[in-house]
Amino acid sequence: MQSLFNKIIKTSLYLLVFLMPLFWLPFSFETFEFNKQYLLFFLVLIALFVWLGKMVLVDQEVRFKRTPLDLFVLGFLFLAVLSAVFSVNKGSSVFGFYGRFSDGLIGLLGLGALYFLITNNVKEINGMLKTFLWSTFFVILISYFSIFGLWEKINSLLPLPALMRQNTFNLVSGSMEGLAVFLAVIVIFLTGKILIQKTFSHWILLLASLGLLIIIDFSAAWWVLLASLVLFLALALWKRLFKENVNRLLLPIFLIVVAGLFLSINTANLLTLNLPQEQVLGQVISWQTGFKSATDNVKSGFLGSGIGTFHYDFAKEKPVDFNQNRL
Repeated sequence: MQSLFNKIIKTSLYLLVFLMPLFWLPFSFETFEFNKQYLLFFLVLIALFVWLGKMVLVDQEVRFKRTPLDLFVLGFLFLAVLSAVFSVNKGSSVFGFYGRFSDGLIGLLGLGALYFLITNNVKEINGMLKTFLWSTFFVILISYFSIFGLWEKINSLLPLPALMRQNTFNLVSGSMEGLAVFLAVIVIFLTGKILIQKTFSHWILLLASLGLLIIIDFSAAWWVLLASLVLFLALALWKRLFKENVNRLLLPIFLIVVAGLFLSINTANLLTLNLPQEQVLGQVISWQTGFKSATDNVKSGFLGSGIGTFHYDFAKEKPVDFNQNRL
């Protein structure tokens, strides 16, 4: 009985890790985030009920493994619940803002439950990380197919959904900019893996991810990569993590140089792929909106206007001259 419960929990978690970056449905109004949220909700719910059933029926005791992050995660989730309760738009705070769905309380609670499921039921994390990297491989492969028009050629032999035939189609996000941020995190993760244990597959994924980052050329993704690796390099030198082989630090140094270089070069002018660019709100206006909203009153200072209510804050706090630009 115990092995059955463990198998169901493990299968649910591994399916979630593998499918989350890949999951989409072409026949729903919003094809990506809405469906990923439901996948997260249902698989976490299955694993959570089985875990509780295992403790009650098999272990006959509530056993909970403590980690240093438990209180921080629980505290964050508690504040999220309070923020949703006192939100100016409870619908957006619970389910996520219409058209996005990833910034609601349901998604946050699902991720919190996923954290505790992993820390209490996964003894060997390497298998889960390998599963995630396989998922990342398919994300990258399908993205290259889209950018270079291979899905359009396949469509002449096998009819595909119209969305797949767009050169911006990728399984992570509705835009290439969202994919770029995801890949920036992947490059950071792979850098750490390569520094610990060099494998050919890690190098292939790293170079393929870097190639997509150069093609998409989204400045926010380069900033994520640059800031994270600079912080890592500073900590590595401070703690002398690689004092036995300092040459290993050449990889993060090289990537820092690459990120800084492409922050100053517009590859869209050099490449002829003509990828459409998502209109992104400027960082200055975004921070100004958040700061004004947080200082609006005492309640906002602690809980904000609610989860998933940036649209409300922006409509209230945006500068007047914003109406003069193309957005």
